[in-house]
Amino acid sequence: MRANVVVAGIVVLVIGLILVGVSLNQAMDRMPYSTAEMTSSGKGYFQSNLIVVNGGNELILISNSTIYLVPSQDLTFLNSTDITTYAVHPSFTEDDSSLFTGLNGTFYIISLGSMAPLVKYYVLNEEIGQIEMYGLALLGGVILILAGIVVAVIGLFLRKKMH
Repeated sequence: MRANVVVAGIVVLVIGLILVGVSLNQAMDRMPYSTAEMTSSGKGYFQSNLIVVNGGNELILISNSTIYLVPSQDLTFLNSTDITTYAVHPSFTEDDSSLFTGLNGTFYIISLGSMAPLVKYYVLNEEIGQIEMYGLALLGGVILILAGIVVAVIGLFLRKKMH
């Protein structure tokens, strides 16, 4: 009986690990990032290549320095001192990441400084529902891993029945 409980725990643990691995792999395939090519504007800032965001989609920016998202039509008015006037404010910011929601149009990523920063970005489109599904599968996998560990440990500490 004791060995059966340990085996059951290990099986649940392995199923959880497989579920986590598959869901992470699939979610990352659905969310490919792009690297922004930052070039000097000659006006005291660096600017990215043009970024197109359609239909109210979301955009995630990740950078090792302070960056701004500016609508392309405002780029001609921009200089290094008034960048915050034209910048789109993120919906959420944490550490080196910024999330912009409800975007529609063309944008540039702008950075002040003496060196071009490394900037990665993700445009989250209609596949976001699939990414959320994989996130739920990931959560289920983590729960199975924890349950497998608990069951295996319980199996190890079960005492033999007295006859």
